[in-house]
Amino acid sequence: MVSKISSQLNHLDLSDNQIMGKLPHQLAYPYVSFIDLSYNRFKGPIPLLFSNITQYKNFYGEIPSSLQNYSLINTDLGENHLSGNLPSWIGSNFYIIRLWLNLFVGIIHRQWCNLLVLHILDLAHNNIFGGIPDCIDNLTTLTYNNNTIGYFGYQSYFEKN
Repeated sequence: MVSKISSQLNHLDLSDNQIMGKLPHQLAYPYVSFIDLSYNRFKGPIPLLFSNITQYKNFYGEIPSSLQNYSLINTDLGENHLSGNLPSWIGSNFYIIRLWLNLFVGIIHRQWCNLLVLHILDLAHNNIFGGIPDCIDNLTTLTYNNNTIGYFGYQSYFEKN
């Protein structure tokens, strides 16, 4: 099936199919700007050649550092088994970052202060501690519950008008 798909493909939605196993390498299309693989049963690390995928499910390991080379504006890595520290490198174009329900540990690095257009940040259900740096001040939505909060207190969700 995959070999019959046009190399000019720019949108691929395979969500809600219960597809099992590792992602085939044939899905690496040069013009794809959106791929939704959610609600399947893919397993393994996030493949480096899928750096333009905005939504992953059921992957493990660390976030590949190759993602810093792309101009993503939205990423949903929630509901995975991703682990390690939150990356200190981060692109400056993110509008939405959803890393909820993973196994991340550590702090939010000061480099995240460069996220000037970030409006939605969801870090719920990880082991993040130390609070949100005060320089991250453009958020309209923050979800940070079930973390070791430190000085941030117990406020876990807010919306800015």
